[in-house]
Amino acid sequence: MSCASKSKIQATQVSGVNLKWVGVPDNQFKENLELAFKRLNVFLEDEGLSQKPVQKLIDEVIHFESKKLFDSEIKRLTNGQMKTVPKTYVAVGDDGILRTISLDAYLKVHPEHSIKDFVNILVHEAAHIFHSKTYGNDGMGPVWFFEGFAIVAADQYVDEVTLSKSEMRSIAVAKERGNYKEYGFMVRELQKSHSLVGMLQKAKDSPNEFTRYLGL
Repeated sequence: MSCASKSKIQATQVSGVNLKWVGVPDNQFKENLELAFKRLNVFLEDEGLSQKPVQKLIDEVIHFESKKLFDSEIKRLTNGQMKTVPKTYVAVGDDGILRTISLDAYLKVHPEHSIKDFVNILVHEAAHIFHSKTYGNDGMGPVWFFEGFAIVAADQYVDEVTLSKSEMRSIAVAKERGNYKEYGFMVRELQKSHSLVGMLQKAKDSPNEFTRYLGL
């Protein structure tokens, strides 16, 4: 039995979404979550991606008081395949469920970060849920694209890296996960010549032609 399953679990709702507390509830988190939903909804509407609140696509949010409790849940979800959860792995949006550590736990992992960075993480993971629920898990495109989309949606890593066209091409065909800052740059750069709506749909409908469509 995992640490999460042993802990007392309480439930409430935020913006119509079921919210479960694993450990001590945190009222400030409700405000952070509502802000994350608001920001993502504005982004999706501005980009012409959706006028429906993203909350409609999220089945549940689970808030873990500590990194230890969160890690225990991740190990359970991977059936023990992930024996060691990376220190920086603090939230995940998958199958309609957003799991996250608390703000206090997050700031222990990232003492140089702020509440804004924490909200960015929530937006990022909620964007993954929007992407998968709208286009299907198999229609999200390559890792650099679906991570880059979430980075752009969350307004992360702006102007932190620059890539040449050849460097972008190399990243697009790489099999291993790379640098998230580079992923964000690629999507932002491609937005200069392609709409997000078009890229998302092409990734779903014609995955084998995706990189050629993008000119990479």
